[in-house]
Amino acid sequence: MKFRTEVERVNPGWHIEAGTPLLFTGSCFAGHIVEKLRGCMWPAERPAGTLYNPESIRLALELTALDTPDRALERFRASLFRRDGIWLSWYFDSKLAGASEQEMIDGFLQIRNTVQQMLSAGAPLFVTFGTAWYYSTPAIGVVANCHKMPAHMFRRDRLDPDVVAAVWSELLSRLRERYPRVHVVLTVSPVRHVKDTLHGNQLSKATLLLAVDSLCDNLDFVDYFPAYEMLVDDLRDYRYYAPDLVHPGEQGVEYVWEQFCDTYMDAPAQEALHRGEKEWKRLNHRPNISR
Repeated sequence: MKFRTEVERVNPGWHIEAGTPLLFTGSCFAGHIVEKLRGCMWPAERPAGTLYNPESIRLALELTALDTPDRALERFRASLFRRDGIWLSWYFDSKLAGASEQEMIDGFLQIRNTVQQMLSAGAPLFVTFGTAWYYSTPAIGVVANCHKMPAHMFRRDRLDPDVVAAVWSELLSRLRERYPRVHVVLTVSPVRHVKDTLHGNQLSKATLLLAVDSLCDNLDFVDYFPAYEMLVDDLRDYRYYAPDLVHPGEQGVEYVWEQFCDTYMDAPAQEALHRGEKEWKRLNHRPNISR
């Protein structure tokens, strides 16, 4: 008797070798995987911070990986504003904040340098789409984060799957041309955006899944990792979620992490992960000294 509908593991046709840097972008779920990798002393970065919708992720990749230096700086400057004396950007989350415009520019250039160095070195790019809903303003267009500004400033809409597929097909083709060694792995976050209502969340995830499926069908260097299905269809139980019933819990993240490693890491890479994890625990061990 079967009690689960397990997600069938697909062989992507390539594997990550030990020590290969990994570049992540997108929603907070990508951050969970980056944390797991860093806990194994593996070089992994999510320099652009948390980005939720495909359009914001596209803008960030253009600014950091594709635009000329002058064009990127011009676009980034146009995205800057001040709130309560702090400089922020409509194109990034609040982790990129500064006391001055120059501090913001320096932070942005550091992000851009990290992204380009990693892609040039052949780092695989893992992209996690969180939601198809987005916010925009007449002056800026799509924003990555509303930064707690008044709601009346923004318009809320949902992306069209065909538009996402077309725009991202062009973007990924440009990335491949600029960085010919890049492999791209697309995922849809299992985090439920219940503020969009449960029905709205389902429409959003369906939009993302349709777009991703089209991209994987048409671009041979793009794969899909089914993190969404692993939580929603395979585990399918609230005990694998955090107390908020929205974000994956520790067990859910661990299960997806194991599937991620088994899918993309070859045997020497997995051995390197285990060694790194032991070393990380050793370095961070605090002996309990009682008096």
